[in-house]
Amino acid sequence: MAGQSGRGDLLPPLPREPASLRPHLELLLRRPLPRAEVAVVLEAQNRALGADAAALTGITALRQPGSVAVLTGQQVGLFGGPLYTWYKALTAVVVARRWGEVLGVPCVPCFWLASEDDDFTEVDHALLLTRHGGPVRVQYQPEGGFTNALPATCRLTAAIGPVLASAAEALAGEPAAAEVTALLAACYTPGVTLAGAFGHLLTRLLSPLGLVLVDPADPALKRLAAPAFARELETAPSASRAILAHSQALAAAGYTPQARALEEGVNLFFLEEGRRLPLVARGAELAVRGTDRTFPRRSLQALLGEAPERFSPNVFLRPLVQDSILPTLAEVAGPAETAYLAQLLPAYALFDLPVTPLLPRASLTLIPRWAARLLTRHELAPLELQEERGTLVSRALRRRLPPGTEDRLAALRAEIADAFGRLRGVAESVDPTLTPTVGSAEGYVRKQLGTVERKLLQAVKRRHQEVEEQVARLQDGLVPGGVLQERALSLPSFLAQEGLDLLPHLAAALPGPGFTHNLCWLEEG
Repeated sequence: MAGQSGRGDLLPPLPREPASLRPHLELLLRRPLPRAEVAVVLEAQNRALGADAAALTGITALRQPGSVAVLTGQQVGLFGGPLYTWYKALTAVVVARRWGEVLGVPCVPCFWLASEDDDFTEVDHALLLTRHGGPVRVQYQPEGGFTNALPATCRLTAAIGPVLASAAEALAGEPAAAEVTALLAACYTPGVTLAGAFGHLLTRLLSPLGLVLVDPADPALKRLAAPAFARELETAPSASRAILAHSQALAAAGYTPQARALEEGVNLFFLEEGRRLPLVARGAELAVRGTDRTFPRRSLQALLGEAPERFSPNVFLRPLVQDSILPTLAEVAGPAETAYLAQLLPAYALFDLPVTPLLPRASLTLIPRWAARLLTRHELAPLELQEERGTLVSRALRRRLPPGTEDRLAALRAEIADAFGRLRGVAESVDPTLTPTVGSAEGYVRKQLGTVERKLLQAVKRRHQEVEEQVARLQDGLVPGGVLQERALSLPSFLAQEGLDLLPHLAAALPGPGFTHNLCWLEEG
């Protein structure tokens, strides 16, 4: 979270060591939770997704009063979304395993599916890295568009077929391409919801590591979350106003709030005909924001008792809902999430919940074997790839000049500077008005030397046309579009290159939460 202040009192706990979680753990273990009921729902959800025994064992552990969860989650992006989605899940797995051992408690990694987030522009595409050429954007566009559906209810149509074909074409030639394309086709089949396809993919790859998926759109889970919904309906806009005031305090302290809280906000959507209707409080009535349509507050409260599946938490209420039904030891979050989670600090007290500590997700740049070879060949460092492509190509080409060329050019530039410096001194002593003439002559000579230097590079470039292509491939693979790899590229590209056992290897290599960005060299296995 960006900021210049040291106002730790405005932020949730940000632990660096397991021991600092003990006070929160003690509070957590004293809280009554619907453990058995939640476990029944989670077991049904995860079995339907084909969960491995490791995940089912974790669900059994959550039934026990002494167990806790490390939680994370993300929107249900096509083919698993950007790489950072997987890093969040892996961080939860690693923290649950290692920090749970230190604390001496059963600790289960859980992934909360954002299956009712209706921002389809964020989840309808994937960027795949091809073996030759730049990244390819594959996009799912159903016939007639997404209409008013939510990912939890939007079922894939035959339009997914061309998307899978494009993915197969993009991955062609990689060692594990056939396995990966078969996996994608098995998960993304017509008739399956977007959320279901995403869940199947995560389950197939991460369930063996013990990751438990949580789909909050499940009516059975919403019945368990109904008390949190009811409190929001009853007390709104109290929580929203508290969040707004805290957001203003954060801004005054130099932090940048991520999400917008409203003075009259209700942190709960009303679901109608597949749409999420945002609500605002108007005394005894709740209105659909931006319209004249209103509901008596009591009528919505009564409907909640009958049909809790008609409601969905917004970005502020979601953490309070999850922590009201799960024993959340810590939440793994990205930078933007950490910013908005800090905003709702006072809302925890309004819901009688202990503030959940936050842990940063792992942040990685994967460097496949082919990239490592090219970096070595061109004597480039991964961080240099953020520079302008032409600069990198010129640097790589210079290294292909005959040995000593750079030194000779540098020596010649120094000689020119020295010679014209002496000549300038003579001119000044004879006639100071001649000094500009000397300067112009020096500039001309330097320009001519630059021309020779460029022609040398052009000659090298003609002999090494592949250099520019290889630098472009490095940038596309490690810093696509000038952004971090994890924010743009999707996992299937790397699974196709490295094999389906890539994620267990990454989990074994992760030290824990992502307090720093790491370069991950995928070495010869």
